[in-house]
Amino acid sequence: MDTYKVICSWNELKKFLIDIGNEINKDAIGVMHKGDESYIRFTDGTIIDLTRGCFEVTLSDQPSNYLDKDRGWAYFGNADLFDVKL
Repeated sequence: MDTYKVICSWNELKKFLIDIGNEINKDAIGVMHKGDESYIRFTDGTIIDLTRGCFEVTLSDQPSNYLDKDRGWAYFGNADLFDVKL
């Protein structure tokens, strides 16, 4: 499954996801974030189209949250879409 980095503040992305909540299946998207660093995974292709319409989105590797020393990652939506969760 592809992972995308979203370039924006976490508060902007969270507000956007809440606003489109009625348009998408909430289990179809997961967000992994720490501060303003956010990564998304999804099972519905329309989600990336909606996100790209509002933010800069780049294909990325999932951060190594398992090996991250400060382990400050939090999840929003379906965390099961990510490989490792702490």
